[in-house]
Amino acid sequence: MFTVRLLVSVVLFLAEGIFEVLRSVGNLDELEERIQQLVQKMAGKLLVEALEQIDGRLARQRDQKVLESVDNRKRTLVTSFGEITFRRRYYRNAKTGSYHF
Repeated sequence: MFTVRLLVSVVLFLAEGIFEVLRSVGNLDELEERIQQLVQKMAGKLLVEALEQIDGRLARQRDQKVLESVDNRKRTLVTSFGEITFRRRYYRNAKTGSYHF
């Protein structure tokens, strides 16, 4: 579940961006393009938050005797929202010695 703080920050980011675009835009095509860019950035922020929440939920559900969290690493993906970077846990399997995300 998204926090109220995150949702407020995303809405404020979008509102501030739209007001700035409205002050500086020259034509309808530019207005549409710049608002689309803002919405994509906002969606990217929400996607990062969702991925990190999923990682946290998986960490709580894991068998702690088998999967030991050894690191928290960054991962960058190129999505339809643009490039996003998020953090995910890296585990060591105590039984096999193998490593997994």
